[in-house]
This record gives sequence, structure tokens and C-alpha cells, in this order.
Amino acid sequence: MSRSMQYGAPADPLQRSRAVNLARAEQRTPLHALQDGLVAIAPRLLFVFAIAGVLQMLMHWTGR
Repeated sequence: MSRSMQYGAPADPLQRSRAVNLARAEQRTPLHALQDGLVAIAPRLLFVFAIAGVLQMLMHWTGR
């Protein structure tokens, strides 16, 4: 018999109730997920825009 089934034994912290899991899932909104995604790709996106800006300036200076 597991500890969570025995009377008087402390509950296993790794076996959380369904209500606790649902409450934690509801705390994160899609906006947070979007912000996390943007923060994750921001350095690469900045690099791409910097390269594009340099190419635009070079094309402008060469007269094309």
C-alpha cells in the first residue's frame, strides 16, 4: 500500500491533487506564453534585423 493510501501518513508532495494541478495550469495565460516565446526568439530576431539594416545601407551607398 502506498503512503498516500495509509491513514495518518503525510501526503507525497510529488502526487498533487487534480485541483492543485488545474489551479496551476490556469495561472499561466496565453499572453505569458506569447511573451515567453518572444523573449526566446528576440536575440535571433534582432540579429536578422541588424543584418537586413546593414544590407539596406550598403545597397543605398552603392547606388542601386
